[in-house]
Amino acid sequence: MEQLTGVSVMEKRILVSVKTARTEFMLPQWPVKQIETVSPDTLTEADGYLDNTAGTDIEIEYITEAYILPQIKQAILNLIGHWYITRDMSEVPDSVYIMVQQIKRSTWFA
Repeated sequence: MEQLTGVSVMEKRILVSVKTARTEFMLPQWPVKQIETVSPDTLTEADGYLDNTAGTDIEIEYITEAYILPQIKQAILNLIGHWYITRDMSEVPDSVYIMVQQIKRSTWFA
């Protein structure tokens, strides 16, 4: 299996579904397993969320720890452009919500 910086694609599958009032972006090739819609009422920085003063809802797939490998990060950046996603999610603009949670392999891999 192809390796990305020593970690297999299978181990680091990711799907990001970003929904705004008029746009939806999705990374292809990775299956949707479990997506949760987040809202302003449920988000706190302590939970790994960033404040979104614009009130935009974003759905993001549950993903494994250390998922931002260089190739995957670049694919996300290419797809959603100016929304800059970093490993620790600390530099995402406040116009978006991002949720990052680690999941168990038994949940991610059927």
